[in-house]
Amino acid sequence: MAAAPAHALTPEELFARISPSVWFVYGADSSDRRLTQGSGVVIGPQRVITNCHVLRDSAAVFVRKDNVIYIAKVEHRDAKRDLCQLQIANFTAPAVALGTSKELKVGQKVYALGNPKGLEVTLSDGLVSALRGPDGVEPIIQTTAPISPGSSGGGLFDSEGRLVGITTLQRPDGQNLNFALPVEWVAEIPERIKLAAEEAAVSKKRREEQVASLRASGVAYNPASTELPAVGATWRYRFVDHKYSNSQSYTVRVMGVEGWNVTETFQLEGSGDGRQRTVVGADERRFTIHRLAAERLAMEFSPYLLARGDAAMRAPWMSRTSNYPGNQASPWLVTTRVLGEDTVSVPGGSYKSVRVDVAGRRENIGGAGPAVNYAPSRFLYQAWYSQDARRFVRVRHQQWNFGGAIIADDSLELLSYKVEEDSAR
Repeated sequence: MAAAPAHALTPEELFARISPSVWFVYGADSSDRRLTQGSGVVIGPQRVITNCHVLRDSAAVFVRKDNVIYIAKVEHRDAKRDLCQLQIANFTAPAVALGTSKELKVGQKVYALGNPKGLEVTLSDGLVSALRGPDGVEPIIQTTAPISPGSSGGGLFDSEGRLVGITTLQRPDGQNLNFALPVEWVAEIPERIKLAAEEAAVSKKRREEQVASLRASGVAYNPASTELPAVGATWRYRFVDHKYSNSQSYTVRVMGVEGWNVTETFQLEGSGDGRQRTVVGADERRFTIHRLAAERLAMEFSPYLLARGDAAMRAPWMSRTSNYPGNQASPWLVTTRVLGEDTVSVPGGSYKSVRVDVAGRRENIGGAGPAVNYAPSRFLYQAWYSQDARRFVRVRHQQWNFGGAIIADDSLELLSYKVEEDSAR
């Protein structure tokens, strides 16, 4: 174990020093209903650092200690690193001393301070159990200092009371696997935000130039959002029917974009039927249905869902007018739910993706006699959407009949994705 620092504090001294700088952070919706909760650490005058996932879907953000509550605003959001910097007017809480993760040693004593399960200002201790990252790069800190949901955005401190990390993640599938982001990332936030804005401006200008070029060449391209795909963008998918153990591949290609309407072609590989042309409304939550065989359908739910932005995608949605296949005399009640981000690996690569569950149910169809239903009464459609691929990269779809037997089980995976800026006619 590393030798204790010359000025190591007792746990009592350390708590007295750092506890005024660790606050309860929570987010609320437009009706002031609390949605999320976590922790935050004061890092400077009127500045608090927390994890962005603590603020997920929040219309308003607050910091609290005891009975004192402040309204906060998000000053910087580094979503890729899950760090958000809050600015709070008239906030006088003291800032912590900043340490460094680069000098940490495995076996070194550390302390976590946060609000696990809403239990405000809870101190725990442990060891640095691993430093996970390439040489020369600030590591993710693995620690045995216990944390729980609600600890996110709290502080990990060395025995001198210096902030060395932001407690962020606990692995519930293991024992005492807790992780903190390196404190060096906090200081890098403003510069990273500036660079991201510059890159976005360059990307926007390049996209505008591409749009002008396409229009000049007579291609139908007048997108309502720059997040919509370019003309010529092409995706290859593999459809797998797990129930009957067979698979087919197909290609989707964008031919034009007008407003939110994306004109695309569908080509089933190995088929002589040619390309089928379809117009997909990117601002509609509907299924696009491709027939692969007599009884085999590949279904794509709102394939350009991400184009309307994260907030629109996460908005609650329920419909009794879904075009999901089936007897429309008994309409489906369909709902969508966003479940967070995953890194998804498919044959076409690894993509940071947002998972969306589409669930449907409908009432039993009965006649004069006992109720009978031979049609599906429940389905679950899970899709992983990637901003980089501008479409879904994986789908799992299952149907069950009224008796609970599975009657359909299929999946889609991205095989390749290609961007082209030509007319591709």
